[in-house]
Amino acid sequence: MRHRFLNALALLIIAAVSGCDGIYNPPLADSQNPGTPIPPVTYTVGGTVSGLTGTVALLNNGGDGLSVSADGGFTFATPLADGAGYAVTVGTQPAGQTCEVASGTGTIAGADVTDVAVTCTDDPPPPPVTTVSYASDVQPYFNAECTACHSGANPTKNVDLASYAGVMGSSVVVPGNADASLLVQMLEDGHRNQIQADIDMIRTWITEGAQDN
Repeated sequence: MRHRFLNALALLIIAAVSGCDGIYNPPLADSQNPGTPIPPVTYTVGGTVSGLTGTVALLNNGGDGLSVSADGGFTFATPLADGAGYAVTVGTQPAGQTCEVASGTGTIAGADVTDVAVTCTDDPPPPPVTTVSYASDVQPYFNAECTACHSGANPTKNVDLASYAGVMGSSVVVPGNADASLLVQMLEDGHRNQIQADIDMIRTWITEGAQDN
């Protein structure tokens, strides 16, 4: 009788600490703090920055801001759980540069993400500031002073000043170099007694790049 009682007591103890499947499933707990669930495993998101000359602000999933001021590796401060999505973007571009992100989106797959690539390149220089307009200043001057001879199917000396395309196609203007431009040489040699203010205007237009503005 005593033997059967002990067997029954053992079965009751096993049932009390086992799951429904009869297998013992110890609780997930912090060994230092019994009863406290173990936090989930997390992974970091990062990569490398190249070509940077200033400071770029990076974001992950629209937040977790990170400022980077030199080429090299970077890692966001907030880790993510396995299976979580990540999306690295540029929050603020560095002055005078544009940074683009490659391999910046994905899903955490049981490992740290280290292959996000941020590449920065210098912005092109701004267009030069101009004070003379071809449409408002240069062409009206040509129309008033020059196109009577320098236009049509057979313009004088094959110099067509009736349009921007004609002017540039006549090879009388070297953009950025007024002294080397035949048009300026003709005007300064006394062609049709042009006034100095008009010659200076043409000089300025050419020096500023002879733009079709």
